[in-house]
Amino acid sequence: MSSPNDNPGDIQFWLNGTTQEEIAFAGYWNNEEIEKEKDWYILNGNSNKLIDYLTRKTTYHDEFRSIVTFMETNGLRLKGVGVDIAAGVCWTTALLSRIEGVDTLYALDISRHRLEKIAPRVFDLFGAKQEKIVRVLGSFYDIRLPDASVDFCFMSQAFHHADNPDLLLSEVRRILKSRGLILMIGEQPVKGRAILKRYVKNSVSSCLSRGMVPGRPRLLPTFQELFPPDTESGDHYYRPRDYVNIFARHRFMLRQVVEPNFRTFIAVKER
Repeated sequence: MSSPNDNPGDIQFWLNGTTQEEIAFAGYWNNEEIEKEKDWYILNGNSNKLIDYLTRKTTYHDEFRSIVTFMETNGLRLKGVGVDIAAGVCWTTALLSRIEGVDTLYALDISRHRLEKIAPRVFDLFGAKQEKIVRVLGSFYDIRLPDASVDFCFMSQAFHHADNPDLLLSEVRRILKSRGLILMIGEQPVKGRAILKRYVKNSVSSCLSRGMVPGRPRLLPTFQELFPPDTESGDHYYRPRDYVNIFARHRFMLRQVVEPNFRTFIAVKER
């Protein structure tokens, strides 16, 4: 694998014969016409849209700051080689590159127009250290880096888009060094009140449709039936305990970070 300085400004391709269409939900994330309506589409020169989205419309920028602060206060220094998984428009890549101890940062995403067109604008906006960054078009199920070669992986609004979270964590575990870290922000855990509300709505629908056409909602559905994945964007839904169980299966110790909504946490690779 070449270093960031070998081909500055170039994008590496890790698909190796796999087409974007073969990767779940890649079509949605490569539809630039859809993207033009999004807050992070700043090619029209309105960079304030992205700033407002990160700082006012959402808590993502605060979540990023909280996880970095948590690292600093708990002796978990960000350094070495990192992979920003599903980096999107690369705002997290830009901020991570400014951390002194970070040497090389791979910005991995399946959206070509985000990497080629939007990311350079975002790098300029956030003062990225671009000499550290390698933009990569590829799948997070097939990260083309050697075993135990990465110090940390970052995921912003990424994990819940994995159609196969076990395959993702297996691949991340492979590339991480011993005691390597996963930093994750922007998750959408489903808690008790939301589950109860959906269950009541389902029960009412089930009772009203009883005796009618086949396929009516079951009276006692599973969580997955109550919260099916979004078939267009690939959003998947998990309860807090689901996150714990999935990460434990792959021998990661999960640590919640500061805020109580379980949107932001760190996972440490165990032996």
